[in-house]
Amino acid sequence: MVLKKGHTQVISSASIQKSGAPSPIFVEAQALLKGLTWCQNSHFQPLLVLSDCLQLTNRINSKWQDNSALSSLVLMIRQSLCNLLTVSLKHTPRNENAEAHKCAKEALNIQNNITNPNRLIPSSLLSES
Repeated sequence: MVLKKGHTQVISSASIQKSGAPSPIFVEAQALLKGLTWCQNSHFQPLLVLSDCLQLTNRINSKWQDNSALSSLVLMIRQSLCNLLTVSLKHTPRNENAEAHKCAKEALNIQNNITNPNRLIPSSLLSES
């Protein structure tokens, strides 16, 4: 999740580690729901939420539904978006979403290198020896 003021000023960013997700779109949906939940819990009212997953944004913004776990997540995301009265969800190309993509890669790197405890600390906070 990346919180920006305007198009370029990054205020905050965070990533979470999710294991066992069956597909990239499911991971995107989990991350989006987690970010929307954070907004609600923090009483933060974003105007715009961007995702670089076109399939997911299309499913959320349409009436798509089936009996899958992804469909259940999409329903929860729609409910969260309704609770955030001023927000709209739009697709953004990955090349315009570099900061969020960087967070996702860092989360994957943490998952792949969990045996190294220093990887849990952002590299910018580690002191050079």
